[in-house]
Amino acid sequence: MALLRVSSLSLFLCNRPATGPKCAESTRANGYTESDHRTAVQESQAPFMCTLLDATEYAFYLPTIVYGPLVVYADWDDFVHQKKPKQFTRSLGRFRRLTLPHLIGRAIRLLAAAAFGTILTCTLYAKAILSYPMYLNMHSSKASLNPWHDRGIQVRSWTVWSCLHLAGISFYYFHTLIYGIPGLIADTEQYVIETVQGWQSEVRRQEIEREKAKWNGLSLCLVPGPPSCVFRITLFSEMWRTFDRGLYNFMFRQIYLPLRGDNTDRGNSSVLGSIPRLGRDFLAMAMPFLFVLLFHSVNKHNTVWIVINLIQFLVEKCFRWMDKNTDLGRKLKEPAWIHWRHRLLGVLHSVSLMTSLIGLIFFLFGYEVGMAFVKHIVFSYDIERRITHKGGKSQEELTGSICDKLDKPVSGTVTELEVNEADDR
Repeated sequence: MALLRVSSLSLFLCNRPATGPKCAESTRANGYTESDHRTAVQESQAPFMCTLLDATEYAFYLPTIVYGPLVVYADWDDFVHQKKPKQFTRSLGRFRRLTLPHLIGRAIRLLAAAAFGTILTCTLYAKAILSYPMYLNMHSSKASLNPWHDRGIQVRSWTVWSCLHLAGISFYYFHTLIYGIPGLIADTEQYVIETVQGWQSEVRRQEIEREKAKWNGLSLCLVPGPPSCVFRITLFSEMWRTFDRGLYNFMFRQIYLPLRGDNTDRGNSSVLGSIPRLGRDFLAMAMPFLFVLLFHSVNKHNTVWIVINLIQFLVEKCFRWMDKNTDLGRKLKEPAWIHWRHRLLGVLHSVSLMTSLIGLIFFLFGYEVGMAFVKHIVFSYDIERRITHKGGKSQEELTGSICDKLDKPVSGTVTELEVNEADDR
């Protein structure tokens, strides 16, 4: 987090208008006078001590100093000096209602999230079930198709899918707390300051009310909003934008936009200007994923996670392009075909959610657990079907049938719950 703050501050200072004879010549070549250039420099460059104090305050701002969320220094500068917000500020969740009832309600929701996350962790051992094959002190072949069975338990595909989904929900609750609490503290500070300023000055109070009326009663806050609820997110692109809004804002403004450029850059003589437009678009989309890989450290399981996410993002972009630019996409928007469009979207959203979960298990649990999960999902369907149809069989017969399928010696036993289910059938 400290490196991201330093990078954001450095890029902000580098992008300020420069001074000197060469810059003045460039200004005259672009049709501007030297007085216009000096005015722009004076507006953008504060005195050194003011910049140093702002940078120190930005680096040591108490609510976000430990876990974040990340606030880009350009947004910090705009907020402190009350400049006009950027167009995409609303997507960061920085517009919120700052009233005492809403702040109390957010505090209650955070307490409820902490309580529910604790109950979820202490009652449903999803992470323990998923990590069981790799952290139990038993040796088995790396080519095993079902390491859970090799260690003495039977889990079905829907069980590991549910455990993985619960692990993702626990991950969401954790980030809701570490991002929601700093946001609540910062918003409470802003609410108290604005309230005290309104008491001291009638002009300031009217100015604050006009700003709120401009945004339908919402206030522009400093800290980005917490993650969106993962219960309702099925598309990876939405998860990419709304989970860590501060990191997304940093990559969007410092990596994606500079690499992608605009349509006026086609005649640019720079290295990026010589790259074809399609290549620049792909480079701009791929570099943020590479940055995330470097940010989380380069290793095997993070690489698999990033590759899955990148492929998923590109496939989603292709489907969006087909929906807008092909005859099939336009036909599915017609009233007679709208029901088929909804069915197709339901299937695609389900596949997107399952793909995101597969990438998530590599990120949260490592490469070994991720490969064990993939092998179990791919190769265990026929085994589970045979278990389902072996009603009334003994535990030894059930265990033997599984081991015959895997062509491995019996190294574990079927759980008592599995035997009871077979006896009931």
